[in-house]
Amino acid sequence: ATAMLAGTFRSAISLVVIMLEGTGKVQYLLPLLVAVTISKSVGDLFNASVYDMQIQMKRIPFLHPHLAVPWGGPTSTQPRPLTAEDVMATRVVMFEEQPKVLMVEKALRGNTHNGFPVVKTTMLPNGELVHYFKGIISRQQLLTLLAHREFHTEEEVDIRKENAKKDPLITSEHDSELDKEMHTFFHQHAFYQRGAIVGDAMVDKIGLGFEANGRFLDLSPFMSIVPLTVQLECSVWKVFNYFKTMGLRHVPVVDEKNCVKGIITRKDFAALEA
Repeated sequence: ATAMLAGTFRSAISLVVIMLEGTGKVQYLLPLLVAVTISKSVGDLFNASVYDMQIQMKRIPFLHPHLAVPWGGPTSTQPRPLTAEDVMATRVVMFEEQPKVLMVEKALRGNTHNGFPVVKTTMLPNGELVHYFKGIISRQQLLTLLAHREFHTEEEVDIRKENAKKDPLITSEHDSELDKEMHTFFHQHAFYQRGAIVGDAMVDKIGLGFEANGRFLDLSPFMSIVPLTVQLECSVWKVFNYFKTMGLRHVPVVDEKNCVKGIITRKDFAALEA
């Protein structure tokens, strides 16, 4: 029975300890160790454990303790190590600080991203558009703003901009309460439905009508202005360690001028290991 469990779940030492404590037969230590070691080794030759297979079937972007990529590592024969630029997604969905409501709705329907960089777009003298990174906002926060109909006219947006310039540290009581609710939106509306907030169903449930036409959202009071970002030249191994040690879901990639060039998510690393 112990060997069967070891081959199925690929548990080793912990399984032996459980069996010894359950039976009280210390004399079974050596036979159990031999059975578990052989069973686990044979199982590893054929496939992954039941847990790993369930993770793959559910398409959960689980990160293993070490980045299992056979190229680009410290001992690789590649001309140079892998960098953030090599693994990042370059088609980034970004918002200005005061985007149109219908633009936000379209973006939420068109992808399953959880985080969106907030930028300030500027045109250089040579005609090139650059997107200076200002912060990041989550899908949960955007859905909360839509659900509460936090829509503003262009004149109201201008007033909020002026007030923010005068004293950027002051936040209204209404915005503070809204910010608190943003952290519980998922638990209130879709706690038992994994992935429910990343589909069209949640946007349809909010039910935007004609009142959204020509209106804007103000993201500046709610976006995170100090998220972790990495440079294009940052080692992919260092980025991977950031994800593992800090529990990150996404990291924007910027250049030396703090312009958004891409974004890295847990799914990008999962794709590398596939």
